[in-house]
Amino acid sequence: MSDEDYRRPDYDTLLTARNWDKKKGVFAKMVGRTGIGSALQKLEKTYNQVNWDALEMTKKKPRPFNLRTWDRMRDDAIKEMNGGLAKLRKECYTVRDLAKATEAKFKKKKTVPKSATQLCADIAKQADFMGVGANANSMGTRIEKMYAFGRRATDFTAEGIAKKAPAKVAAALKSLATVTRSPTYETWKRLQMMTRARDVNQYIGNVSKLINMGYRLPLNAGQCDKLFKVMQPYASVDVPFDTDADAEEVKAHVSTLTKAMKAAERVLSSSALNT
Repeated sequence: MSDEDYRRPDYDTLLTARNWDKKKGVFAKMVGRTGIGSALQKLEKTYNQVNWDALEMTKKKPRPFNLRTWDRMRDDAIKEMNGGLAKLRKECYTVRDLAKATEAKFKKKKTVPKSATQLCADIAKQADFMGVGANANSMGTRIEKMYAFGRRATDFTAEGIAKKAPAKVAAALKSLATVTRSPTYETWKRLQMMTRARDVNQYIGNVSKLINMGYRLPLNAGQCDKLFKVMQPYASVDVPFDTDADAEEVKAHVSTLTKAMKAAERVLSSSALNT
């Protein structure tokens, strides 16, 4: 399991009161009450009370993705880390310390078999392992990594709108200027105008989606949707006219796409990612 994911730990049989009662042996029982059984019962109860669903963020990532929901899920995970998981960590260390103390006590008793002493050592080790796994520092880091991982793809698109889309528009306008000077089928195709239009439209077309997801983009979603529809025909076909189209027909297409690109340039000029 990577740091960008989390799944609840299995509850080891070693940490059950039933296993303790079964394996500690008759001679260990003769030593007297250790308190381990009760401590293990409390530990298991505390484990079951942890809201593991809140901590397993990536398992329940919203689909379709929604930033507001994802933010709330992160807050819920942090709350549980400081609540139920913190209680579990405390009980783990209580069991660990008690098991260690009992181990030391058993070692002094010749009547207690080594198996019972080793059982205490194993319980202490397993309780410590679970307690370390519930550490707030490591868990807090993991929550933030899960959160960042969950929004990575949409962040990439949002950042692209702010930082890459204007350059794509500039490249398209430069190519359109060349087609204006040489309005032919060959020029349009050679300059890959479909790719130029698609490069811009992929960003423009995601503005409404990102805003609906909860991203605060300083862009007019309605304008972007209109521009997307205007540019879509040019982003969908290699060349939108026949090979023998005359210069006037080519220029008409150049004019339509140029107007759309300049409108996109104006819309994107205020873009500054603010998530």
